[in-house]
Amino acid sequence: KARGLKLGIITNGLESDIKRVFQKFGLPELFDIKVGADTFHCAKPTPTIFLSTLKKLGVNPSEALFVGDSKSVDYEGARKAGLKALLIDRRRKLGGSKAGKISNLQELFKYL
Repeated sequence: KARGLKLGIITNGLESDIKRVFQKFGLPELFDIKVGADTFHCAKPTPTIFLSTLKKLGVNPSEALFVGDSKSVDYEGARKAGLKALLIDRRRKLGGSKAGKISNLQELFKYL
């Protein structure tokens, strides 16, 4: 955020659930947009949820990087929408996947 990057969060849960979690734990407003499956009436891996989120942010898919923990839902959905994508594999359980992987969020800075 300090670098002027726009941050968004997309979940297949409800938008209100994301907001409730942020409120409950007193999380700072790090994200410019919080999107649930109900926000645009679609869910990951449908490209529409990624593209609609980017449109609201004013960001082109080719300029975006999506990080998720599911190859079939997050990684492949983002790639189908034209985004760069990474998998976060905190427990190192994704094995030989050819998808780009990080094991923690600190590693993300190499890709920005």
